[in-house]
Amino acid sequence: MTKNKKKSIEYKMKNKKTQRAALFLQFTNPDEAKLIDDLKFKILQNGKKPTVVIKDFLIEILQKENFQKSFSEVKNDVFYSFRKASYISQIPFYLKLDEFRKENELMIDLLNKKVNLLINLLYEFTKKDIAEFSPNDTENFYYFQKLEEDMSVKIAHLKSKNASKKREMEVFYDNFKNYDENAENNTDHFVGEK
Repeated sequence: MTKNKKKSIEYKMKNKKTQRAALFLQFTNPDEAKLIDDLKFKILQNGKKPTVVIKDFLIEILQKENFQKSFSEVKNDVFYSFRKASYISQIPFYLKLDEFRKENELMIDLLNKKVNLLINLLYEFTKKDIAEFSPNDTENFYYFQKLEEDMSVKIAHLKSKNASKKREMEVFYDNFKNYDENAENNTDHFVGEK
């Protein structure tokens, strides 16, 4: 093996006989070395040992990291449990609404067929096209046309309102789901991080 090629090493956890661990750090970058020397100097000025402070700092970071992972997993479990619970609790209500909607669709379809039958019968008896009726006769026709337009506007407004509520709920769920990421973006950075 030549000096230029780096040897790929796979690290595996070994079963240890003792409960001790050691870590040696060497900082060769001049900027990093200056940061570490400044930190060491401040720690010594406070009357503490740099190795103890750095060890405590590393342990604190690792414990915080483990806690955040655990918290994130629990939060996700709670989030999806709440979503499932809210979905399941809404199923009877949704089914009732669906039955009501289908029943109304069938009733409207039946009423349309009856109206079409009456119009066809009226046409058979009078042999007149709708354009041939007098303004008094067609007044009802235009009234129903206006009513239908008003209903269409109300339905469009309702759909817009429901879409807005749906977007609000999606934003709420996304914010809850991404709470950890949002919290991480707002935390202070460690010394030396850019």
